[in-house]
Order: sequence, then structure tokens, then C-alpha cells
Amino acid sequence: MKIVSVTWSSDIPLFTQACNELGIELHAWSIQDIEDDSKREDCISSFKHADVILLRPSDNGVWDEIIERLNSDIPIIAFGYDSTFWEVSNVPLKIVVTVNAYYAYGGLENITNMLKYIGKEILGAEYDPEPPAETMWQGIYHPDAEQAFETIGEYLEWYKPQKKHAIGILFHRTYWSNGDTEIVDAIICELEKEFDVIPAFCHGMGDAETGAKSSGEVTEEFFMDPVKIDAIINLQSIFNAGNADKSVSALKKLDIPVFHPLTVYHKTEEEWTADIQGMSSSEVA
Repeated sequence: MKIVSVTWSSDIPLFTQACNELGIELHAWSIQDIEDDSKREDCISSFKHADVILLRPSDNGVWDEIIERLNSDIPIIAFGYDSTFWEVSNVPLKIVVTVNAYYAYGGLENITNMLKYIGKEILGAEYDPEPPAETMWQGIYHPDAEQAFETIGEYLEWYKPQKKHAIGILFHRTYWSNGDTEIVDAIICELEKEFDVIPAFCHGMGDAETGAKSSGEVTEEFFMDPVKIDAIINLQSIFNAGNADKSVSALKKLDIPVFHPLTVYHKTEEEWTADIQGMSSSEVA
């Protein structure tokens, strides 16, 4: 079974691990890869060798060429949080919806079962996938804990805060579900030299239908009682509490400094230093 995928770079490590466990050949391309002309051509050429093509499209203009040059004879599954892009798929809608459920819940177990499901339903492989398993939409993470915490009370009972001041970290749920927490871990390690730290993850935008809370709801739930934090480091692209007015109101209620670091995700420090462009527009946004 050969899979070609074009996804966010943060998806690739988990996809790779799951494919390795199942003995699946994976050719994975990131959004950053297809923005490069020569890599985009190599990516498109790789489609003809695939048994299945997995795509996570966006409104980035580079996707126009990718989609135009897809081979409709090969099963194509589009996934992601924006369902308007699912129409790129050429397999039954039931399969698309199920694959998206596996992906949305995330984690190695779900991604592994997603690949088993694709193999069974599309290629007739003899897999026995488990159905999509629900995981936490928001919670508190710490690299020293065996699992994430659903409530601030559970976290504090385990953490046992001792320092005078506390810092909150707000980061995107996909970092946690993909195991892509190296940046978060490094910040926690550095901050804990002087402060207690409460690192919370959430979906950001929130989704009442699934139970996913917004950034504003999570900060109120985890950062205000019983421990009132003294500052927030926000690693999400935006702070969302439903709309602009609600977001401003939530931040005023916190009434503390909010730091929004700029993260160079796709370069080493040396590459960034040598690059005359510095940071891309997507990294600054």
C-alpha cells in the first residue's frame, strides 16, 4: 500500500509513525514543500505511483495546480477542519466523513486506525480498524505527566504549585494531539526556573457542537480560578472568544500581559539567520 499525502508539516511525524507501524509506504509532502516550484513538480509526479492520495487543502493559491493535476483514477481523500474542501475527494462521502472524524480526534491510535480504515474500505486490505475514538478537545498538558488533565483541579493536585507567580501558556490542540510539543516543552522548562506554569491547549475557534471550547472559554476555565496567572504566552495564531468584542472583553477580564511569540517553524536558527527575508508573512500573521 502506497500513500502520497500533502498536509501541514505538523501532521507528517504522526502519519509517518503510523505508516511505519503498518508497513505502509508513505510519500509525505508539506504545504511548504509545494510552495517551492521544483518540489511541487516532484510532488505532482509522485501521485501516479500512489494507491491513495490524502490531501489537506486550504485557500493557499498553490493548491489550484495541485488539484488541477490530480489523477481521478486514483482514490483521493481530502480532509481538514474546513468541510468545503472535502469536495476534492472522489471516494464515497461516508469514507470522507469517517476519515475526517479520525483526523479531528487525532493522536497516534486514531491516525493508525484511519489508515487501516482506508486500506480496508478502498483497497480491500485485511485490516480490522477500530472506530474513531474521542479525545480531549481542551485540557492542560505537562511533559512530565503521563496524560493531559481535563480540569485545573486535577492539574494542580498533580503539579503542586509552590512559586509566587504563575504563567499560562495557550497553544493549539493539534500540537498536543500530534505529539508536536517540542516548542511548548522548551518554554515550560525555561519558565519553571522561576514560575509555576499552566500549559493549556484548545481548538482556538471553538465548536459548540463537538464541545470544543474557544480560547476565551479556556483561559477563563484554567487561568483565573483557583490560581490567577500573572501573564499568558499565546502560541495560537489568534486569541478567539467567539468574536472581536468577546475576545477583547475576555482579555480585559484577565487584565494581565499577553505575549504572542513569533515562531519560525520550518527553519533552523542558522537558516533563519542567513535568510534575507527573515520570517514569512504566514509566520508573522
